[in-house]
Formats: sequence, C-alpha cells, structure tokens
Amino acid sequence: METLLSAFYINHIFQHLSPNSQASLRAYQATNLGQINIPLSDYQDFCQQAEGLEKDPTLVPRIAANTLPPGHGILGLLMQSCATLGEACQLGYQLQHLTRNNLHSELKFEPGIVISELDASIQEVNHAACLAEYCQASLLGMIDTLTHTDTKISPLQVSFSHSARFPINLYKKIYRTENIFFNQKESSIVFDRKILDIKIENSNLPAKLALLSEAKNQLSKLLKQRKISERLKELMLQDHTLDARNLTHYASQLKISESSLKHKLTAELTSYSQIQFEVRKKLARKYLLNTDLSIESIANLLGYKSRSTFARSFKDWYGMPPLQFKQNSSD
Repeated sequence: METLLSAFYINHIFQHLSPNSQASLRAYQATNLGQINIPLSDYQDFCQQAEGLEKDPTLVPRIAANTLPPGHGILGLLMQSCATLGEACQLGYQLQHLTRNNLHSELKFEPGIVISELDASIQEVNHAACLAEYCQASLLGMIDTLTHTDTKISPLQVSFSHSARFPINLYKKIYRTENIFFNQKESSIVFDRKILDIKIENSNLPAKLALLSEAKNQLSKLLKQRKISERLKELMLQDHTLDARNLTHYASQLKISESSLKHKLTAELTSYSQIQFEVRKKLARKYLLNTDLSIESIANLLGYKSRSTFARSFKDWYGMPPLQFKQNSSD
C-alpha cells in the first residue's frame, strides 16, 4: 500500500525555512498544498531538498520537536480540548488516519511506561527515515504545547529502525535523551506513564464532543475516497486477527455486496487472497517480535488450521521457521 500524507507535513517544514529556502521551494510547496494526499516519496524529496538548502541535516526532527505543526486542523483542536494528555494521545492515535494512511503509530502500555511505536513495514524502513524522525519528534512538540509545563518532558528512550543520518549527539539534543538507538526492530519512543495524567489547561468537554463527532465524519469521508483495496487492508490490520474472518465479513464492514467487493478488487489488480497474504505476513512478524504469544496462538489468530501450516508459510516469507526468527531477533 502506498503511503500518502496530508499536505500539512510539507507545510510545517516550509514555514520554518529561511526566506531564501522558501523562495527555492515555494512552487513545490504550493503544488503539494493543492493535493489532498502527498506520496511519501514526495515528502522525502522535499525534506532532502530543504535540508540541503539549509545545510542542516537535523532540520526535520528539530522543527518537529520544537514547534506545533500548522494545519493539524480539527485533530489539533480536538486534542487541545481534552482533559488530560493521556486522553489527547488516545484520540490523536485513534484518528491519525486523518493525516496519513499508513506508517501509523500505536500506543502500548507496560508497567510504569507508555510506548509510541511506529508501525513501518519492512519495505519502507529505509526510505521513511525523515518521516519516522518527524513523527517521533513531533510528540515532544505536541506535549510541550498541550501541557505548558515549565520543565520540558523528556522521553526515557528513543529507537529507530533506520541508521543515524547525522551525529548521535545531535539526536540526543533534539530528542532530550541520552538513550537513543538505531537499526532496531521498531521505531519507538518511551515515556514515563505518569505524563499521561498531566492536565490540559484549555480542556473543554462540550467542544471535545462536537469536535470528535466532526472528526469522525471527516475520517469516514476520507476513507470512502480511498481505494477499496486500501480500506480492506486497513480493516484487516485493525482487526488484529484473521480467525473466522472472510470476504463476506469484510464486505459487510465496507457496506457493499460480496460480488461488488470482488469486482472492485479485480479492477484494482488485486484480490482478497492477495491482501490476506500481505496482512498475514505483516501481522506474523509483528506478533513474533512484540508479543509473548505462542506459535500456535499466532497461527490461530492468522486463520491457519495448524501450527505446521503457518510455520511453512512463515519460512517461505522470511527464510526461517518462526521460532528461529524470534530467537534471532532477541539475540
């Protein structure tokens, strides 16, 4: 699935460039602002040009960590109307599809900590570096804006799937932590769980309810504009399980007939079985790396009739049995 971004990602970087750099990139920025969705490759190209013009490889994460993105629109207003930082994060992550259709972040809770993990596919890890750094750094800018605390909140740890693009000491300064790592399994940022209890000064319950309703309406309209194959894949990934799910189930979720869904998928040069294959492969890797589920439990979640059938498929995908893959990843 091609990753598409809201125009605000480019606009945010553009508004913090020097006048000379803005003049050089104005036509590029204006063109993209006229689009609903921007391909990830265009965003990456824009960021590389901006970093080159400013002669600053830290440009993208530095801007994200120190300023609130303009154009967040209804999502930004909704988060500012929440009662606590935790509530704002939950709604922000729930509605993040308003700003991008892939590479979504997920909140995970462990004893004493909360983790924001960027769900990047294997194919996109290397060429999504700028976006990964932007997304993780923007959490700091968002927290600063929402909490208005005297002392800036620092994460406990930051990890990236890609290699460092500039000196590590500069990353430590931008992300406010000494614990920063690269070439990891996932891109993630870890905070003390207590920060989610911080009150938001401008919270407003009536405004939150009205904004939440409108945000859901906007999201529904946005999803209807996307390819049926993208919407189907998104539903399957959100289910976290393919057990007892079939084409009939998802046709009902998409509010179209089973035959119409088949025809639309064929027109987009794909099929239910192909999308199921892609989702199984992605979820299998995710469950092995990020959970303590048994191989048999993962096989059941992914709709396999037996552990051995799943193991054969997994070996075809990744070149080794699932248990060996998990052991190698933890070494």
